[in-house]
Amino acid sequence: MAKIINVGGKNLLAGMHWLDPESVKLNAQPRPSALSKLFKAKNTGGGAITEGALVAAKKATFAAGTTRNAWGYLTAFENRAMRQVPRFGKAYSLAETFSAIPGLAVCAILIAQIPGEDDFAMCTSINGHPAPGDFDVVVPLAQVEATLLSWNKQLSAVTTSAPALYGTWTGVKHNLTLDKLIQTAAAVRPVRSVGMDFRQAFVLAVVGGGSVVAYMGWQDHKREQSIKEAQARAQQQAPAVVYQKALDAQWAAQPWSNLERVRALQLQVRKVRQDVGGFKIATAVTCDLPSAVCTFSYKKDGDSSATYQDFIDDIEGQFVPTSFGQDGKTVEVSMTAKNLPTSAPPSMDGLVNEAKSPLLFWPLIQRLLPTQKVSGALQADYKVFPQGLGINEAAVPMLIRSTGVTVTYPLWDLVQIPTAKGVFANAINWKTLTAGNGAVTLAGEMYAKKTNH
Repeated sequence: MAKIINVGGKNLLAGMHWLDPESVKLNAQPRPSALSKLFKAKNTGGGAITEGALVAAKKATFAAGTTRNAWGYLTAFENRAMRQVPRFGKAYSLAETFSAIPGLAVCAILIAQIPGEDDFAMCTSINGHPAPGDFDVVVPLAQVEATLLSWNKQLSAVTTSAPALYGTWTGVKHNLTLDKLIQTAAAVRPVRSVGMDFRQAFVLAVVGGGSVVAYMGWQDHKREQSIKEAQARAQQQAPAVVYQKALDAQWAAQPWSNLERVRALQLQVRKVRQDVGGFKIATAVTCDLPSAVCTFSYKKDGDSSATYQDFIDDIEGQFVPTSFGQDGKTVEVSMTAKNLPTSAPPSMDGLVNEAKSPLLFWPLIQRLLPTQKVSGALQADYKVFPQGLGINEAAVPMLIRSTGVTVTYPLWDLVQIPTAKGVFANAINWKTLTAGNGAVTLAGEMYAKKTNH
């Protein structure tokens, strides 16, 4: 709620709402009518805004995650606080006055006690401008800590700089009273001068009437719709929104394969015979986990009298030949595994930070029984998933990172790779299984979240 704070004969206005100018396009706002100025508060940018449009605009502000200069507004209801300012007096925005302090931290929060009261004035500055959003309030002492905790959480999505505290609260680092703060008001443009009521009343008397009031309502409605449309466009184009939409679509469309599917496929691979119709298996069995299709080949010894027909007669329906080599000795085959469990995309909320993922996964792999001889490899080069979006990654608070991962273990041991809760919360999407030469190798992609600092 807006409040006028009188400090040393000067008036500070606390409780304004702040919007990112990139979220409310000037060319989408028709200039307000003379009558609408009588009922809606002015802002520092020279326009007015309805309470409904203010709420819509704040959503786009946070989605864009920007730290540019902001515009301050009062709702029509809050404008009555300006009546406390003497006629022809001036009121200065608390947040703008605070942001004008030389040498202010990149992200700064003011927590200063109002002279003669128990309440505290609080506001936030980012890069020398009021922070977009509801970071300009007056609260009782008992609510200061809770408000600060809430702000810190919200600001983490807007800026990576840790907030520096100014003011007179017990937890601040830089002492700053409102008396000292008001000394910088000369460098700040006043919110507006008060004392124009007689002019407004004259205009109302001249142009008043039912038809004019109706026109005023139409103008306000049109203006409000323009602001909402501008907000919708800004929100849809925000990097964080573009990334999240692409992530949701591609995450669900990934051909996921979990360890249950891997285990079921391996059981079927174990049944592949070494000798079929006088031919011996010649290559590793390579399986695509999403499709469950495996390919491999057999070859007869040079002294063998076995024929291709002997091979066909001994298949027993386990796989199908795809080609017979020109050398007359090699048969390429394909096998499709049956009745494998399906896999659903894991929840993105369960992804751990990429810095912790290898620490959770690899030590457990290495602590398996020595006789199982399990070895793993993790590619060090993380990449963003999904790729090729053409966005500024720095504007996206949280990214999904992916990296290649492989695990090799003995072919017949059916090693129990750890799947305890938390170990695979970072999501490994197994893509291929290769069995041969006494070993099984799994390859896939590991996914993890990382805050974009």
